[in-house]
Amino acid sequence: MKKITTLLFFIALGMTSMVQAQLFSNSFNLDSNHGDLLMRRYSAGDLDWKRALVPISSTNQLVINYGGDFIGGTRIMGNSVLIDGSLTTDQVNFYNDEEGAVTGYIKADTQGLDLISSGDEMSLRSGNNLNFYASEVGTYADIQFFRGEELNIRTSYGTTFTGEGNFNINNMDEINVSVSNDVAINAGQGVNIQAEEFSVGAKSSFTRSISWGTTGALLNTDQGASMELRGTGTPYLDFSNDASTDYDMRLILTGNNTLGVSGGNLVVDGTINAKEIHVKSNVWSDFVFYDNYKLPTLAEVKKHIEENGHLKDIPSADEVIKNGISLGEMDSKLLQKIEELTLYTIEQDEKLTSQEKVNQELQNRLDKLESLISELTK
Repeated sequence: MKKITTLLFFIALGMTSMVQAQLFSNSFNLDSNHGDLLMRRYSAGDLDWKRALVPISSTNQLVINYGGDFIGGTRIMGNSVLIDGSLTTDQVNFYNDEEGAVTGYIKADTQGLDLISSGDEMSLRSGNNLNFYASEVGTYADIQFFRGEELNIRTSYGTTFTGEGNFNINNMDEINVSVSNDVAINAGQGVNIQAEEFSVGAKSSFTRSISWGTTGALLNTDQGASMELRGTGTPYLDFSNDASTDYDMRLILTGNNTLGVSGGNLVVDGTINAKEIHVKSNVWSDFVFYDNYKLPTLAEVKKHIEENGHLKDIPSADEVIKNGISLGEMDSKLLQKIEELTLYTIEQDEKLTSQEKVNQELQNRLDKLESLISELTK
């Protein structure tokens, strides 16, 4: 732009180099004393002079459209514009047609510099690297992308955001990150994601920890192959086969440091080693000692064993192999058989005690008979 305006100035200057007087026509007016070039479209009925070129001696500048006399602005048309120097302005507009429709602009104010597109898409392309830097003297400022329906970042090799400040993406309806290989997020102060829903449709790895919510919930992965769930409330982990339900099964850590399972069954295809297992059951076998309990006779027990190959009320080997056992129910059934054995033992003891009395009476009578016989034979 500077070269173009300078060229115009020298053309005007050359036109007056032979004549030291004011050059004037219906369409332009060149002041030989001040160097001001005034223009108007006289053929179109424009009678107002406008300062097209004005040299300013105090600042050594050439001003185009001085004072904004051309209220519609200044346009430079052509395939390219070369400015050999700096361009100072508060806003640069971009047009896509001859009608002057603004499709985007760069605007500077006291808050910073805005690059704004009024169209459906804005692309920043680079042959190799595309870098964003934001900083102040001695400090690091923020880089922000905001107020858009969609933000897409696509690269063939990699996209790197580096800095000691913050990287914020605000007020987006959707954020898509599409890469061929890996997505790496490295932040010294952490990564903060605030959204109603956050999904990752790929294999993910975390070298430190993940926190969420407002109660200090923490997923820690920095202990080798272990995984930690921490929180100031009640930590739990939900599983569901249906997205419309809250959960089908829940692992929950209760206040007494007990890990509980609710809403489903816990299946272990292996061995469980424990110092102690506490089983709660709604059925127990104290009914064996009730007066109305009919204790099977030993003859009935013998007959059932001979016909079925196992005790009554106890599952067979085939049933256990097929269906397994309920630990609480089986303990209750085994206790039932122990209590029945206890009753059989008590019954046998009573019979033995009674038989011992009978035997003692018979022994006493036998002793008397032997004494009488001995006296008679003397």
